[in-house]
Amino acid sequence: MHRKKLAIALSRIPDHPSPKSRLEQVRTPGMLAADVLLLAAEEGDIAGRRVLDPGCGTGVFTIGAALLDAETAVGFDTDSEALAVARDAAADASVADRVHFQEVDVVDADPALLAAEAGLPAQNGRPFDTVVMNPPFGADLTSRKSGGDRVFLSLAFRAAEAVYSLHLARTEVFLVAFARDAGRSVERIAVVPFPLKARFAHHKEAVRDAEVGVYRFLPTDG
Repeated sequence: MHRKKLAIALSRIPDHPSPKSRLEQVRTPGMLAADVLLLAAEEGDIAGRRVLDPGCGTGVFTIGAALLDAETAVGFDTDSEALAVARDAAADASVADRVHFQEVDVVDADPALLAAEAGLPAQNGRPFDTVVMNPPFGADLTSRKSGGDRVFLSLAFRAAEAVYSLHLARTEVFLVAFARDAGRSVERIAVVPFPLKARFAHHKEAVRDAEVGVYRFLPTDG
């Protein structure tokens, strides 16, 4: 799918109707999501693959992976409202037959069980091929106390060989150390401005750009 067409399709996915600060529910811009997915597709990590989107929100990466011909795309989130939007958006995008959304908290998520509940047969190694995600950055105090992006990365490393993820660029030193301790190499693909629109009471600016890194993690054990 052409970049512009994919970006338009992803931009049409509705935002969360009542986002929660403690979950850091921010909208991933359609063009950025399209670029990340297309980068993963160019590496052979989307088409015909099992793709997992932890903390999927309204399903931007899940639906995008299906639009790029993933065998199956599974998204999970702890928020039932977000998942309801995601299911409707998948139907509108005509990919409902290849996506599965599940309600579960990341701390309770089991990659093998997520795959089984999506009807995927067991396979050697990790239960998914690819993870694509935009996890909480740990900017909110509650999110930080619950592990922020680290708990999502730990889950992603158990789930799939190839992991594509968005993180605050200023945390890269800590991110690299965490990944290396988990037996992963880290490749920074890009650093991009991420528009954070005012949506919570503590936000003082209408729009603030955060520098976000797009990273690819691979196992170092071959």
